[in-house]
Amino acid sequence: MLRTLDASDAFREVKPLCVRFLKDTSKESAVILRRALEQLTDDACQELHEYLLMPLMLVLKKEKRETLVAETVASIRVVLEKTRVNDESLFSDIFLQLLFVVSTVKENLQVSSTSEEVKLEVCNALKSLMNCALPRVLLHMYSLDFRLCLSHAVTILLLLAEKERNRKLQIAAMECLGTLACNTVNDVFKSAALFEKAGNAFAGFFPGISIALTHVILDAENRSQKVSAVAFKTWGHVIHICLGDAYLEALCPDDEEAKQKTKMPVVCRNEEWAKSTAEKLCILVDKVLPSLATCEDRVKLAALEWARTLLLRCSRSLEVLAPTILQMVLALSADDSEGVSIQSRSVLDEVSSQMMALDSLSLTEILEEDFHRTLGKFPRVFRMGSEDEKLNLVKLLCGYLRIFRTKIAKILMSPTVCQRLFGILFLVTEFDTGKLNLLAEQATTLDFQDAVNPAINCCRNQFMHFTNMNIYREFTVVCKLLGTYGDIIMLMDTLRNRIEESARHRKQAILVLTNVLRSLTEDTEGGHTSAKLEDSGFIGSLLEHFVSRNLWDLPLTGAGGAENTGGATQQHSLCIIPLDKMNSNILQSCLLLDAVAVLSQLSNNFQPLLRICLCPILEKADSQNYLVSHVACTTLWQVAKACGYSSISELIHHNTDYIANTVLFKLRHPDSHGDVTRIVQALAKHSDKSSAGLLEDVGHEVLNALDFCHKDSALPFLKVLASIVVYLNTWFPAAPKTGGLKNSVTMQMPPATTFRQFVEELHRCKTLSADMEFSDEEFENSEAAPQQNVCDVEMDEKPLVPGHIKLLVQVLKRCIHLQSSSNIYIQTAVLSIIKHAVIPMSCYQDELLPAVHLLWKPLVARFQKDNWHLCAKAFEVVGSLAEASRDFIRERTMREVWPRLAEFLHNQHAVSKNKGKAYEITSAFKYQLVLLRQLGPISCQLEVQEQGIDLLASAVVPYLELSQPLKLQEAAVECIEDLARCSADTVWYCMVMAYCRSETSWSPGPPLQPLPLRQTPCSDNSNVLRVMAFLTNLDGQQE
Repeated sequence: MLRTLDASDAFREVKPLCVRFLKDTSKESAVILRRALEQLTDDACQELHEYLLMPLMLVLKKEKRETLVAETVASIRVVLEKTRVNDESLFSDIFLQLLFVVSTVKENLQVSSTSEEVKLEVCNALKSLMNCALPRVLLHMYSLDFRLCLSHAVTILLLLAEKERNRKLQIAAMECLGTLACNTVNDVFKSAALFEKAGNAFAGFFPGISIALTHVILDAENRSQKVSAVAFKTWGHVIHICLGDAYLEALCPDDEEAKQKTKMPVVCRNEEWAKSTAEKLCILVDKVLPSLATCEDRVKLAALEWARTLLLRCSRSLEVLAPTILQMVLALSADDSEGVSIQSRSVLDEVSSQMMALDSLSLTEILEEDFHRTLGKFPRVFRMGSEDEKLNLVKLLCGYLRIFRTKIAKILMSPTVCQRLFGILFLVTEFDTGKLNLLAEQATTLDFQDAVNPAINCCRNQFMHFTNMNIYREFTVVCKLLGTYGDIIMLMDTLRNRIEESARHRKQAILVLTNVLRSLTEDTEGGHTSAKLEDSGFIGSLLEHFVSRNLWDLPLTGAGGAENTGGATQQHSLCIIPLDKMNSNILQSCLLLDAVAVLSQLSNNFQPLLRICLCPILEKADSQNYLVSHVACTTLWQVAKACGYSSISELIHHNTDYIANTVLFKLRHPDSHGDVTRIVQALAKHSDKSSAGLLEDVGHEVLNALDFCHKDSALPFLKVLASIVVYLNTWFPAAPKTGGLKNSVTMQMPPATTFRQFVEELHRCKTLSADMEFSDEEFENSEAAPQQNVCDVEMDEKPLVPGHIKLLVQVLKRCIHLQSSSNIYIQTAVLSIIKHAVIPMSCYQDELLPAVHLLWKPLVARFQKDNWHLCAKAFEVVGSLAEASRDFIRERTMREVWPRLAEFLHNQHAVSKNKGKAYEITSAFKYQLVLLRQLGPISCQLEVQEQGIDLLASAVVPYLELSQPLKLQEAAVECIEDLARCSADTVWYCMVMAYCRSETSWSPGPPLQPLPLRQTPCSDNSNVLRVMAFLTNLDGQQE
């Protein structure tokens, strides 16, 4: 802590120490004196500074011991840090004496061989001396009279910075050099005259300083990021002092008489000298800048500050250096380090602002020439260069556009430049469509609502010239700069023409156009531009162009997988499409969908434009290609958000008029609108219960179209009906049933939706419950005088049939005659429709049972054919009918279906015996597996009795043999366990007859006649043992 002593008290305390130091010139006395000086206040030290410095200077002149010299210089530094030096002679004495400490008089005043500690203390003391000197003293130091001493100081400091290996000493020497160049801490003392004199003085030292600091930066043996950073900082300050635009303009020549007195060369800072110096400086800069590629972030940041000084404060004098330095800043603008990239972009923004403010035509012309030269490098680098070279080149292009900013529109006014730039962007984003990954792309776990930019996902790994997606990200920055600062109308017209004219570059043009438009949605200043586009109708026009048939309707699948349906498009889909063409169509579809999503975000009122794009997007949402379907769903979600809807279903519900008019029109002209089937399927997929009315209207229109089409052309319409039925089944699930239909009363009451209906239903149930306890006489009396309902609602009134049930009835009626079609695809679609349609109708038996009766005979006929795949589908329909109608089909199932299934299982048992894995891919095996897995549950639902169970069990039990395929064994075990729940005795009898025969007789009880059977199975078959154990356990539970 400093002691608050006045000058007299401080003098009395320090005087004995100074006298002792002069008498006993030892390190101990020097240390004691320094510690005492550190405790003095600034005011006391200022009054006593000459007295305090005198003994220190005397000892320093005659003392040679390094430890003592170091302590003495440290004491001088302590005094100078607390003092303001206003005496020129005192300044000169201290300055020269400090230099003599580290100089050799006999060897041309070179650096002495004294210790590094002494040199470090001298550098720090010189810096303190410069910081405490008043402006009058500094003007004297920069004068011609003191020039020789100043030059010696500069030489010593440069030698210390360049030759020494102690990094602290190097840094101290360079910081001291910067302080000599008027970079002091006391900014209040700085003036234009002082900077001018400093520039005149250091102009003569400029070449030596530049060369020495270049050596320090390029020193590979003693490389240090802190040393290099300080070298850049010092070098930049010296360049600013000597070549700053502000200092060169107000330059006053040195006194001619003083020049003659000094008899030494003096540099005249004029335009010719500045031009010559700048040309020579280019040589050093060209050597230094390449080394930045391997430097640390600290050095890069220092180099950017150095570049900021040269570009902003020396722009006219060092104009020839600007392109070279700008290329360095441009390269660092996309550095991996966030701090470096942000700093470099800040420099570019400042340079761009200064160019616009000063209207620097010469610099703009130089940059434009370099810009064109950079564009010329793209073809060679992107065809032959490495990934890093390509990335750096795109970063360089991005940096040039960042500098030009508002001048971009003027530069692109030239058709040649515009076409050349777009040609480069098309080259960068050229697609490789010869890969299989687009066709093999599968669904991911990510929801499409979480997708931010689906174009990146569909384009990844598809670019021909690069795989590093950082290049693509830099490409998007280029597009953003074009959209932000370019003439958006001109860019849109040019790109739209390229889309129409060039099929080769169509995908790249769409990608560039999309990213340019996206920049308007991200830029806060782009609101005016987007409003201008919307007012001019440009967005609507562009949207219509995107969804036009030439661009939108593309075949996305090869032969056998018709993406397009109906008429001519169906014939076209049968053509074999090359792989590259198919991939190209997939990419184009994804890019167009992404472009529509961006247009929806760009418009402030996209609602009226939904009539143009909503149905085309729905059509793509049901594409057979996953990528196209996924991107279309993402587009639907983004369009919904842009229009203010919370979900896709809400978007569909509020725009049913657009959709209904389009779908109904296309359904009436299916030959020329094959895409309508996919629109309806996507509509059903992405709607919810609120859109059931729309689906009902569409379903009835599909039925009308189905009535007027040939039976062999019904498949597209059946696919539409199948989608509608599946989603109606999802929205209106059947009420759970607790048991069979036997001895139960089926009531067709829709679910209560209000409290009033709930009370009425409760009262009705209580009344029925009470009525069941009446005697026959009481029941007749109650009928003679019927009780009035408390709510005056008729109990026997038949409830209204919902619209979706009426639609399902009509659909099932159409399926009756279509089951007999010779087209297996039509038969499969019909069976799928029946399977899903009967489930929602299970609560409406009056409508369901007549339809089931009409469907039954054609359905049973499916089991007569040898197409096992079709038989398996028909059996699944039987399962759905059993779940929905139960008792109604029990007898006819046991009479007409069970025998055929049992016969198939008996016949196929010998075929599947001892078969290997190859058999499992056959349709017969799959049919066997379906039967064994579903016969048990269906029998339980139908409550099949002994006769039916005996028929099935006799057919299933042989599959317990270990020679059967393992999957059939497992399914047979589960099937027999289910059958046992219906009739355990029947199953037990079939089991013992098959696996417990013996030559000796056995009876389970005295009243029963003995039979040639065994009590336990006669084989070690694990399946048989498991079933017998299950039967035993089941028998125990029943007892």
